[in-house]
Amino acid sequence: MSAAEFVRNFLLRKHGSILRGWRVDFDPNGVGQVGFTDFCRVCAEAGLQIDVVDMWRSCVHARKRGNDGVGKDKDRLCPKFREERMLLADLDENVAAAFRLFMDKVISDMKGGIKAYAELTK
Repeated sequence: MSAAEFVRNFLLRKHGSILRGWRVDFDPNGVGQVGFTDFCRVCAEAGLQIDVVDMWRSCVHARKRGNDGVGKDKDRLCPKFREERMLLADLDENVAAAFRLFMDKVISDMKGGIKAYAELTK
């Protein structure tokens, strides 16, 4: 199972959908991304027994191939690694694309998407 599959399965079990889980756990403010610190917090609060550094690296760097974001000691993250952001597309490109189409439609038809985005948690 890939890292993204693990996170998707966690969100599905906890929230019933990847998008709702993303919205509630990782992106409650609707900025479209989550940082490493918040990712670690969500994993710890959920009691996930995982190596968050490896999980993060696998999810984010599947998109960014190249710099693995860690030094020789994997427990010491380089500063750039902590500045990176995970996107919904890092977990599931299809869900991210469908969500983007939905939000584009809401924004064009309703002149805004904040209320619609907030409805995803209900």
